[in-house]
Amino acid sequence: MEIVDRKPRKAAGNTMTETEEERLFSAVIAGKDITEIIHTDRGDFTVKYMTFSDLIEVGNIIARRNGGLPANAFSEETERIIEMTAFLDTAIVDYPEWFKRAKEKNPYFSFADIPDDDFIADLYNRGRSFRGGTLAKIRRKGKREDSGTPSEKPVEASMGGGVFEGFSSERGV
Repeated sequence: MEIVDRKPRKAAGNTMTETEEERLFSAVIAGKDITEIIHTDRGDFTVKYMTFSDLIEVGNIIARRNGGLPANAFSEETERIIEMTAFLDTAIVDYPEWFKRAKEKNPYFSFADIPDDDFIADLYNRGRSFRGGTLAKIRRKGKREDSGTPSEKPVEASMGGGVFEGFSSERGV
């Protein structure tokens, strides 16, 4: 795990000492990103700890990709792909060379352009897992356990049983 300067946003379970908890918490408050490298067979990706403002940005990306339509206007598979790729487009801050070249050729290149759903699901799950593990390290001992945000639950590599399964469209998603 590394603490680095936070990159400006574009518009639109280990036991730790109090000192370690405070160091991570203070770093995030001071505008630093907590990052970790995820090694894959397609190269190394650096994921950052997602703050609430980052998660709000994921929601904004989802809304844009949905064209403002409610989640129930799309198949579960489509909604899962949109949620996973919006998360990755926000959480991943450094990429392998092939991804950088694709972004140079097309500045709008996104994880949504990658045709391997198993790869996307795996990277998404590992990024969510990093966020959950980091959040647990930031929390003070004795505080309540968090069940995480609904979308932090692992996603199977196959496209069945969507992230939004069991959610009501009345939640304003």
